[in-house]
Amino acid sequence: MSTRRWPQLFLPKALRTSRSLKGKIFLALAATVLLAIISIFLVLNYFLRRQIFETLHDEVRRAARLFVLLQQRESVHQMLERSRLLTSAPQLKAALDTGHPLTVQDVLEPLFQSVFIATEENNFFFSHDNQVNGGPAPRPDLQIADNNSRALSENTPERFSDLCVIYNREGKMVTAMVRFSPSSRISSEASSRFILPDSLLLPALQGRERVAIWQNQHGAWWGVLVPIWAGGSPLGPSLLGALALGMRLDDAYALRMKALVGSEVAVVLAGEVVAVSRSDLERGQLAAAKTHDFSSDRLKEFAINDERFLATSLPWFEEESDDDVILFRSIDSSIQPLLRPVQGTLSIVGLGAFLAALVISLLVSRTITQPIAKLVDAAHAASAGQLDQPIQISSADEIGYLARRFEAMRQSLKLQMEKLTELNADLSERNLELESALDQLRRAQEELVKSEKLAAAGKLTAQLSHEINNPIHNIRSCLETALKKMPEQLAGRQFVQLAHDEILRIGKLVRQMLDFYRFGKTELQAIDLNQAIVEVLDSSQRRFEEHKIAVERRLTAGLPAVRASRDQMKQVFLNLILNAVEAMPCGGKLKVQTLKENGFVQIAIGDTGCGIPPENLPKIFDTFFTTKRAVHGVGLGLSVCYNIVHQHGGTIAVESEVGKGSTFTVKLPLAEKE
Repeated sequence: MSTRRWPQLFLPKALRTSRSLKGKIFLALAATVLLAIISIFLVLNYFLRRQIFETLHDEVRRAARLFVLLQQRESVHQMLERSRLLTSAPQLKAALDTGHPLTVQDVLEPLFQSVFIATEENNFFFSHDNQVNGGPAPRPDLQIADNNSRALSENTPERFSDLCVIYNREGKMVTAMVRFSPSSRISSEASSRFILPDSLLLPALQGRERVAIWQNQHGAWWGVLVPIWAGGSPLGPSLLGALALGMRLDDAYALRMKALVGSEVAVVLAGEVVAVSRSDLERGQLAAAKTHDFSSDRLKEFAINDERFLATSLPWFEEESDDDVILFRSIDSSIQPLLRPVQGTLSIVGLGAFLAALVISLLVSRTITQPIAKLVDAAHAASAGQLDQPIQISSADEIGYLARRFEAMRQSLKLQMEKLTELNADLSERNLELESALDQLRRAQEELVKSEKLAAAGKLTAQLSHEINNPIHNIRSCLETALKKMPEQLAGRQFVQLAHDEILRIGKLVRQMLDFYRFGKTELQAIDLNQAIVEVLDSSQRRFEEHKIAVERRLTAGLPAVRASRDQMKQVFLNLILNAVEAMPCGGKLKVQTLKENGFVQIAIGDTGCGIPPENLPKIFDTFFTTKRAVHGVGLGLSVCYNIVHQHGGTIAVESEVGKGSTFTVKLPLAEKE
């Protein structure tokens, strides 16, 4: 029997003989069944996660109850026992009654050390001696904490940070003792950095014991405050002062409590995390996650850095206080170790399901996917414009019928695409011609508009010049007559001579304005633009100094000559430089550069001034367009520059950015083409 026919032995007869699409689709149902099996495993995985999550809830609640027993009951009781041992010492009372800080320090240091040794040797915090000596049996929660504490002491050094502060009856600090570890030396502190707030100290000075939490610039502390009484008076005991005994709340404290209660610990004072057992967590986010719902047996879930946590918070000693302890466990790190074996099993089952689905896919591909793949390839070829590839599917089912209809559509589409290609080629050619014509028309229109504006400006300038020339001629005649009749030694004759020279200059400027619009009458000659620019810059040096403007000259040596009117070119450069100076009222930098480029001489004049708004750039060369105040200009400077440059066969352009400055670029053709 052929190996190609062996899979048919495992198929129903209907599938082996039927050539309809419905029979072939039946094979896909097997894959649906496979998906259902996988879904069942996913549901089981979900319920398993749920069960683990509930177990984690119970562990966090147990840690909270254990913390209450350890910290808020046993530790407070131990701290009170230490403080009472210290305050009952007669030598301390006698030293405090003297009022000498050094005497109190000498007496307090051995007492402080001996009290810690006594309380550590007879520490009932995790003591089993009570049970051995016939005392009550330890509670189960404390038994668990004892085991955790022993494991911690075997692997990590124990860390303490204890503080003892003595106050006199007036509430002034006498001395302070600090012990950072059981083996470290007790240090005396007389500075004010350990002074407690008056609100915490007042009850002790009134004769009451108090458990308190405080925070200063040197850290956070918790402890007890007890009064110091002096006995033996006929009137009864009198108050000598107060004693504060405390422990630092830092990360080392949080790590110790984590080892005892089996949960991560964070201490929050006044909304700020002062101690946390995991230093890699963001303290601000941890403080925001605290909740006061522990009394109703409710926990809170939060996330920090994509890691989820389950937490509860406990008040320290006062329910209405903002001081809390957050106990939390990582959900991800708790669930993953338990789920890993289950996920391994699911992976094996999934692999078997994948192999089964692969066998089914092979059967389906022989009957359905191969014809469909040919149709898909033909569709991709048609969408890419490849209509020459025929579709060859010989099946007699619905897919075969679809293939024959698709082949007919391909042949028809091929004929239509050939016709459309011819039409598109003709249309593209006409579009190019039309775009070229429109571009030429647009440039011609722009030049015509500018020419009309310049013509109007020229006509107005000619009329104004004619009217101005008459009074100028009369004033000149009067001044010349006066000069002829005035002796050379007459005082004040130089002022008349100065007025005569200025009138001649005004007349020359008026004639030059007329020459701007009558270019044919201007004499052109080969000139050195570098020299013309230097003359304009030198004549404007005083203006630069007044406005605190630095000038940067980058003039290319050996610059070829251009055919132009020297006076008109100097007028163009002067206008551009004056505009740059006005754009920098508070000082700046003026850059002047010349270079040769593609048969042209290029002059760039830039400034670091206020710049030109983008909406004004297309209009700056228009006649009478100006952004200056009326007293400063009428908008003819740049228009005249544009006219002069274009009459010389050149171009002028501007680049500007508001707040950074502007650069005007003038291009003039060389006198001799190279």
